[in-house]
Amino acid sequence: MQQTPLTTPPYHSYEEEEMTLKDIILQVKIYTGEVIRNIVWVILLGAFLAGLGYLYTARQKVTYTAGLTFMVGQTKLANKENAELSALLAAFNNRGQNGSNKIVELMRSGRIIHEVLFEKVTTNGKMDFLANHLIDLYGFAPRWNIEPIRKGYENLNLKDFRFRNDNIEQFSEKEYRALNQVRETISGNKISGAEGNMRVTYDKFSNLFRLEIETESELISLKLSEAIYEELKAFYLEETIGRPTRNLIKIKAETDSLLQIVYRKETQLAQATARRQGLISSTAGLAIGRLNRELQNANRLYTASFEQQQKLEFVVNNQTPDFQIIDKTFIPIKDAPSKLNAVLIGGVIGTFLSIGLIIVRKIVQDALAA
Repeated sequence: MQQTPLTTPPYHSYEEEEMTLKDIILQVKIYTGEVIRNIVWVILLGAFLAGLGYLYTARQKVTYTAGLTFMVGQTKLANKENAELSALLAAFNNRGQNGSNKIVELMRSGRIIHEVLFEKVTTNGKMDFLANHLIDLYGFAPRWNIEPIRKGYENLNLKDFRFRNDNIEQFSEKEYRALNQVRETISGNKISGAEGNMRVTYDKFSNLFRLEIETESELISLKLSEAIYEELKAFYLEETIGRPTRNLIKIKAETDSLLQIVYRKETQLAQATARRQGLISSTAGLAIGRLNRELQNANRLYTASFEQQQKLEFVVNNQTPDFQIIDKTFIPIKDAPSKLNAVLIGGVIGTFLSIGLIIVRKIVQDALAA
């Protein structure tokens, strides 16, 4: 049986390894020297990109963000016997996640935004609709002045357009076109995916809503956030307890009127009874009987009206949504890009980019020369 000869391990030269390490060090020195010889280009490219960073941030608009955090508390009817009264609120006052989604969508809806756009605000010494201030702020008017209009749609040309009144129901097609464009600036456009200046979020764990408005005007950001919240609150209250509240006002007036009739009949009955004292008269007796019947009837009507008033008061007092502002931006937060950071980032990128280009050029030159 033949034995397989033992193979010796390959010879390992530590001298070769040392030479390889030397080569690496030499190459680093060569490339470093190459960079130093071209240091002017490194400085120029770094300065060029730093300048571009500065110009980019200088051209960006400064924006201001105003916002508020709020919660909507909803109470429940305490008496089960009156549970049927909650049906007055069922159409709008949903509980849970559906209700919160409805509030978020409401803030973005035309029903809220359109009302807000026609609130009058004074900025730069000029009082006008918020819609017109936004047209000035975002330069819609200059853009509209040169916007091409297809043949047959000349009546929709928005050149030099301004909103002159706030009667949205009677707007022309041209006014609606301008209104939609201004509205999309705030709430965005779901179809095109364009984002607006508004951000609305809901935290289901804390049950808090957050509304933020970011525009290029400190005052307009603040006014828009406040106006949207107030309009939402007014609309929500109207849809939940508006009808019961109006009915309560009417029934209170009716109850007070019936109470005055009761007082008047009591006074008349007392006076008729006093006059009858010591007299025997069938006429006086008939008058007193008639007044008694009128008083009883007035008392019955008053009692029924008062009970209805109490029911409506119960609904209004127990089902009024409780809007509470938890946090509010009193001075909008200024968002301005840092010019210093842009210069530093541009300079660093330019420096490393130029060094990389110099080294790559050296490698290519050495390869071609070999």
